Amino acid sequence: MQKIFIGLLLLFFDFKINNFDILPQFVGYFLIGQGFSELSKTDAAFDNRSELFYGFSVLSLCLIGADLFIYLESIRDVLGVVAIIIHLSALYLIYLAVYNSEQKSGELNAKHLKDCWTFLLIMQISSL
Repeated sequence: MQKIFIGLLLLFFDFKINNFDILPQFVGYFLIGQGFSELSKTDAAFDNRSELFYGFSVLSLCLIGADLFIYLESIRDVLGVVAIIIHLSALYLIYLAVYNSEQKSGELNAKHLKDCWTFLLIMQISSL
């Protein structure tokens, strides 16, 4: 669970120096994938989702590369929307895993997590 938490911190904090990302998001997605792999051994709710986070990590790395080499503003805007979709999908997968785990083990406050995800979704859509 600690790797998932650290991965989430890396996703939410954006540290840049001269437009260079010091803590890139692909590291956060990779850590979340490792955390899901570890938790899948003890909780079936986390099964088969670690591969998606590894895929998100690769896509995030590709977005960084594309951002460095693509100078057209319209393409950068599309890549920004793709990054937002990946980010929201990852958070929703975490919510689903917590919700499914809550069904078996008791109260994990998944409803609050879903409310936070919904708020983030609304804020992201309104910022476009």
